[in-house]
Amino acid sequence: MLWFALGVGRGVCVMPQASTGIVGLRCPTINGLDAEIVHILHHSLTDLVRLRLSLKQTDKVIKQARKTIGEAHELLERLRFDDV
Repeated sequence: MLWFALGVGRGVCVMPQASTGIVGLRCPTINGLDAEIVHILHHSLTDLVRLRLSLKQTDKVIKQARKTIGEAHELLERLRFDDV
């Protein structure tokens, strides 16, 4: 779910995030801007929020993969030691 709110002289793009609450970005003053430009800013900010969330998720996956690799390496070392 995504909201776009126009505050006093500011546009704020807000996206709920389960783990940390709400992530918000501010754009420059949008009072008096053409509706099409506001629409473009909204989509740009939305894409930035999604990109940020995607990067955080990717970082978690990479950390888990590294942990799994380490555990597999330790297991192989123990198996080699037991066979000797």
